[in-house]
Amino acid sequence: MHKAPPCPQPASIAFITSSFLTSLHLPASLLATHWHPEARFGTAGTDYWRGSDDASFQQEFLETHNAYRARHRSPPMTLSGELNTAAQKWADHLLASGAMKHSNTEDGENIYTMWSSVAIKHTGKEAVDSWYGEVDQYNWNKPGFNYDTGHFTQVVWKASTQLGVGMATDGNKVFVVGQYRPSGNISVPQYYVENVLPQTDRGVSGATPDRGASGATNTPTNETPSNPRRICPLQ
Repeated sequence: MHKAPPCPQPASIAFITSSFLTSLHLPASLLATHWHPEARFGTAGTDYWRGSDDASFQQEFLETHNAYRARHRSPPMTLSGELNTAAQKWADHLLASGAMKHSNTEDGENIYTMWSSVAIKHTGKEAVDSWYGEVDQYNWNKPGFNYDTGHFTQVVWKASTQLGVGMATDGNKVFVVGQYRPSGNISVPQYYVENVLPQTDRGVSGATPDRGASGATNTPTNETPSNPRRICPLQ
């Protein structure tokens, strides 16, 4: 009797999770986790680095942000050494703890994590592509907060002028932390009208969104435009 051949095993499996600042503590089940079979991987034995220690990683992270921001008539941001240091410190903490949570920063913050069964080689683009990929879910007819678009709105938030990034990896798991000053996602609809502008045709080449690889944990405040309050960090 011939035995049936074993089922083929996938060459690699990867999961991606993202989070941004929230005003209320929400359960981990509200974080979106995605299987991502087309993620970029390195090869076994590759040397891995802390992203914000690598100038090319920082620059690509910045340029990808600014390419997407140009599509929405938002001015380019600049790198902040202070924010880079803070973001790197938090990325290192996340990798050491294995937990997906926000820092106590008063600045804006996006977090991305990915786990893979094979070695990961990340550039400065993947996290930003993932966050911007939420653009297709944004309701331009009803500007404002939405659980599914908080990363995108922070990336293109017009009033944000400074950017910091930290990346930490053990080869199979990576955390990327982006910090923004001033913070975006002020949960008053008028501020979204002013800071999240419709896309134009003058987008910059080199920034291609990675659809469907993002999640959100955020809740709006109920302030009026005359007395707004920023989204506070997850405690």
